[in-house]
Amino acid sequence: MSQERILFLQSEYARQYGQDSKLINLIKNIIKDYPHESFLQNADDAGAQTFRIIVDERATNQRESLISEGMKDWQGPAIWIYNDAMFNEHDFNALLNIHEGGKRSDPTKIGKFGIGFNSCFHFTDVPSFVSGKYIQFLDPHEKYLGKQRGLQINFLENENFRHLFKDQLAPYIGVEGCRFDKKFKGTLFRLPLRIRPSEICDEIFNTTKILNFLEKLKSSATSELLFFRNIESFEVMHITANSSPNQVISKWKVNLTNITRNIQIKRRYTDDNPISFRLNVEFRDDTKSVSNLWQVCIGGQKSVESEELVKFAERHRMLPRGGVAALLPLSNESDKNREDGRLYCYLPLPQITYLPVHLNGNWALSSDRSTVLLNNDSLADMDKSKLAWNRYLLLQILPHLYVKLLEEIVDFANSNNGITHKQIVEYFWPLPKSKEKNPIYITEFGHEVLKKLPTDKPLFWSATGKGSYVSLREGFFENDKFIIEILAEYSKVKSVQLPLDMLNELKLAGVELAPVPAGMVRQNLKGITNLSSKYKYDQLIKLLVFILEDENYEDLNDIYLIPLYNNKWGKFDKQSEQKYYLATREQQNLVPHVNLSNFVYDKYCEHSKLKTIFEHEKFHNQTNVRKFNATSLAYLLAFELQPEQKITNWDPESTTIPNKKWLDEIWKIILESNTSLELFSRYPLLEVVRPTRELILLDLRRPLLELPQSDMSHFEKLVTILQNLGIKFTDRSWNAKLGDYILKWTPETVLKSFGDLIKKNMRPFTKLAKDEIKTIRNFIIENWDDFSTNNGTKVKSEFLEALSKLPVWPTANGEKFKSPNDGLLPPKKIEILSPKSKCHADKLFLNVKNDDYRKILEALNTPYVDLVNYLKSHYTFPKEYDDNYFNFIKSVLTSSNFHEIESWIDSKPVIPNRTNKKLKTARDLYDHKTYLFRIAFEGTDRFLHEEFQNNTTYLAIMKRMGFKYQVTRQTFLECARAIQKQFQEDKYHSDELVYRATTVVHYLYDNIDDLNYSDAEYEELARIYFIPAESSIETPYSASAVAAKKFECLNSLCLPKYKNIAFTQVALFHSAVIPKPTSPILTKYKKFGMPSAIQILEHLREVAFKLLKSTQWKYEEYLFKRMLDEIYNALNEECEDEDEESDFTKSFIVGEKLFLNIYPNESAFDESNWKAANELIVGVSLSEEGFVKPSLAKYKKLLEIAGSGTLRSGEDFDDDSDQDDQAEKVNPQGEILLNALQQSLKNGLSEPLNDVIFTVRDQKIAANRLVLACAADHFKHTFSIKYRDEDWSQEQENERQYKILMDLLEASDYYNLMNLKNETEKKLFEYVKLCNVDDVLDHASNYNADSLIKYCNKFIENNESFL
Repeated sequence: MSQERILFLQSEYARQYGQDSKLINLIKNIIKDYPHESFLQNADDAGAQTFRIIVDERATNQRESLISEGMKDWQGPAIWIYNDAMFNEHDFNALLNIHEGGKRSDPTKIGKFGIGFNSCFHFTDVPSFVSGKYIQFLDPHEKYLGKQRGLQINFLENENFRHLFKDQLAPYIGVEGCRFDKKFKGTLFRLPLRIRPSEICDEIFNTTKILNFLEKLKSSATSELLFFRNIESFEVMHITANSSPNQVISKWKVNLTNITRNIQIKRRYTDDNPISFRLNVEFRDDTKSVSNLWQVCIGGQKSVESEELVKFAERHRMLPRGGVAALLPLSNESDKNREDGRLYCYLPLPQITYLPVHLNGNWALSSDRSTVLLNNDSLADMDKSKLAWNRYLLLQILPHLYVKLLEEIVDFANSNNGITHKQIVEYFWPLPKSKEKNPIYITEFGHEVLKKLPTDKPLFWSATGKGSYVSLREGFFENDKFIIEILAEYSKVKSVQLPLDMLNELKLAGVELAPVPAGMVRQNLKGITNLSSKYKYDQLIKLLVFILEDENYEDLNDIYLIPLYNNKWGKFDKQSEQKYYLATREQQNLVPHVNLSNFVYDKYCEHSKLKTIFEHEKFHNQTNVRKFNATSLAYLLAFELQPEQKITNWDPESTTIPNKKWLDEIWKIILESNTSLELFSRYPLLEVVRPTRELILLDLRRPLLELPQSDMSHFEKLVTILQNLGIKFTDRSWNAKLGDYILKWTPETVLKSFGDLIKKNMRPFTKLAKDEIKTIRNFIIENWDDFSTNNGTKVKSEFLEALSKLPVWPTANGEKFKSPNDGLLPPKKIEILSPKSKCHADKLFLNVKNDDYRKILEALNTPYVDLVNYLKSHYTFPKEYDDNYFNFIKSVLTSSNFHEIESWIDSKPVIPNRTNKKLKTARDLYDHKTYLFRIAFEGTDRFLHEEFQNNTTYLAIMKRMGFKYQVTRQTFLECARAIQKQFQEDKYHSDELVYRATTVVHYLYDNIDDLNYSDAEYEELARIYFIPAESSIETPYSASAVAAKKFECLNSLCLPKYKNIAFTQVALFHSAVIPKPTSPILTKYKKFGMPSAIQILEHLREVAFKLLKSTQWKYEEYLFKRMLDEIYNALNEECEDEDEESDFTKSFIVGEKLFLNIYPNESAFDESNWKAANELIVGVSLSEEGFVKPSLAKYKKLLEIAGSGTLRSGEDFDDDSDQDDQAEKVNPQGEILLNALQQSLKNGLSEPLNDVIFTVRDQKIAANRLVLACAADHFKHTFSIKYRDEDWSQEQENERQYKILMDLLEASDYYNLMNLKNETEKKLFEYVKLCNVDDVLDHASNYNADSLIKYCNKFIENNESFL
């Protein structure tokens, strides 16, 4: 760029002019959100009347004198936007405030400068415009204007500008007369098209794409200007690439051709009251010119009631205003141009309402400025305030304007015959015609419009007379056009015809409509006889339905509208004898001799409403129209049949009346009605088919019997029997209505027929053949449920007499048949032994073949011989059974009366067993399927016969009679006794018997919890000899062991683990019956297999008195000592568990030397080591008489029970005084003592008081016996017994320590060492003996050792008997 140009741009003539916001991001958001039509809105706000868009394809080659080098890219094709309003200073400034808008403070403006303008960045990055004396360039990227966002240049102040930047200004020259030598009258924007993506927008437009878009825009162009205040002309033009601006081509143009000063004022009207005007919109392009007339109504309200809405309106500078525009129907062409209504915010929005009008409003738009929020669920990001404002406009402002619009159009229609649709409200109906295209908010809106329709304004067209508009209050409304024509011709009623759905919507909106009164129409039709000559059948039917809908049928007299055949119409006249019947063609054919003039034309059925009315009872009662039914048939039959005459030799297949088919139709009508059959009693209508064919009159005295309707072959014999006995049959199906004239074929009616025949004469029954009697009997059995109640056990009273007298039951001899009254009934399911009863010699037993026979005969009160009497009076049971008996006893057992004899028979041997022919009682028999029973009783006659065993019925009876089918406490005892008995009888091989016994024993082990024996029951079991015993025992036990039998009882056996403590008294369990460690019996009985205390004691006596002297046992001293240890341990445990007054504790004998009192290394066979219990004192010291050595001392309880003495200590005295103080004193002294002991141990071998040496891997460790003994019982025991060296004894050690403690007591008292004194006293408690207690007491008294004095006194008191 030349230096001169740079200086100019930096001079005062080129003012920096640009938008101050964070520009690029804001513009990117705006061009996403705001439509291209914003220039049109801005032009209207500026007061422009003309608006043009010019698509310029030219690209200039003059690229030298440009503002910057980069501006070369923006000298190509561009969009020109022109309006004839000139920017003022305020407008220039407003353009700079992006996202704020310069018109924000003016609520009358429809656009927003600064926001709408920025929509140009869709197409360009460097827009420019000329207005007045200024040209402006904008550059949000700061790339093309020298790091500036914009420039504003006054091209009139300095002529150098035009010369310096000639190429930059070249595209403007000639466009809309722009020359830069004078003020430009208007505003001209240039939007050079982007040739590459930029940061603001990456979309590239070419002129072809823009022309296509503008071509599509023309389809809705005629309605673009409806709600603008100023724009009167909108044109799209084109400058081709090789042409000049003066060769511009007009593509299309929209022009308001009827603009007057008055209309201009109304368009700019901003007051609140509605105002209406018409706009003639002319559209012209290169192919056509179209002109449409629009009615527009605009207005609003002065104030808003809601405070929230008031605040919203003030905050957003919005007025509650709107508008409605409708295309007037002046020609068929107008109808073609009619388009679906949509929402406008001065320009059309995307939301289509499908109304016949457009709705404009100061809407609060969504964030994308394209959607009006009107539904609660319209958008997820809904603003509640916007929604409330918009619904206020929609439901409060616009409905009033809509009504005003209708009123204006009606006024126009009254003065202009060019309106093609007179029914204005219908044509401009405020609801979409299609409910599928019906937004919810439009439905609400439409109802609000309908609610606000004035009742006194003539808005609805009535065709009455010459036609006129009437108000809601004046008109009568009907949807049927023909009804309206009738009223127009025959009355002066101001009727209005509207579609039914519109009438329903009016009612739904709460509008009160006066329907056309049917009564008024009826009054105008009376006496008119020529309606059929003027109108078609379908029209008259429609008229008939209309006058009948109010159900005032009594008002129909003298109207000729009853449709008859041959296009004739009958007169309504309730009093007339002439009746008209509603009959189908088929019904008419039933009475062919009746003239057609009596029937209503059956085509009426095709009209559902008319059919419903004609067939209603109320209609028949109030008119002379009747339904073809049974009542009318009773009158019409006289034309077809001869009354009071029956018809013999009747042929049902005849082609003439009365044949079978005709009769069926007649009876169908009769039986489906409520008409009394007495009306038909004089006609021969009832068919007889057996024994002859004839038609007879209905006769209550001689009813016919219906032939079976199904399975005739099954009933043929029975029908023949009844026919031969005098019964007549008909094949007409029974009906409840015919019940008095035809008896339905049912078991009850057949039996009634037999009963009636018996009453008349019994003799015919005696002549019936056996198969006929059998047929009657089977009939009774098959239908017994119908003759009885209570599951067949009680006869219904109405059938008892007939059933009791029918002689159809066979007797036992099979030669005669008796009635239930003349026979005897044997026990249930028992074959009787003789044909006659001894008790009733004059009567025969009936042959009861099955349960059905018996149930029936019992219900009929046949004399019954019960099972008890039969068995007791007529039968003796055998000792053995045969096949006849087998069947007999089975029938007895399964007899339904067996329960009566069961208690009598269950003690008798009447049941067959499995092995032989002998009879047993049920309680003597066992279930062979139970494994334990099968093992225990195999080979005996103690099993139930297999036929009874395998039959669930017999088995259930056997169980009730005591049959043993499951293992119980009792049956297991019996199994055990069975083993014992088999052992005693010695009938079985030893191994087999052991196997059986083993199985029984292990069952006991495994199921002891389920058997759950009581103590008494278990004791009973323990005495049964069924347990296999071990027959041999090893040396040295064998010589002294008890001699075992092959089988022993539990009381005389012990488990091998208890062998040492009782083998001289009880045998051992056989190895096959030793329970597993986890066996339930060991859990339940902790001492199972353990000898009793008395057995163990007796065994001890054997050991002490016999085995002690046995040479054999002297070689087994270790085993002998271990055996004694186990015996003493077992007895000691028993003593701890037993009551001191039990038989066992009383079994010890004073002086019996049963106790071996030795050290481990002493001989058990030295009799001097055996002591009686009374020779021992537990607790005395080794040096004292009665000392119990450690090996025996652990059985203290045993020794006490056996009679030994027990030394008691003196510690069980109360010494609560000064306990806490003493404890506090002991602690410090104890610490001193502990430290001294630790030091002694550290001295090791050099310490003279250490008297124990441990050698560990050649290392010697010194210690002290006293310390070790106090620390662990092991060392105490060791130093007391086992490891005494030759120069030292425990007794000597005790004596030494005793003397030390006595001296220590004296010293601690002398030096007043109270803690040491207290500890010394307590330690001396352990050394008090029977032999020194007096010395210790004296010593304690001398040195004030109170605790020791109390201890000694208590010791003397407790052991007084030993002192």
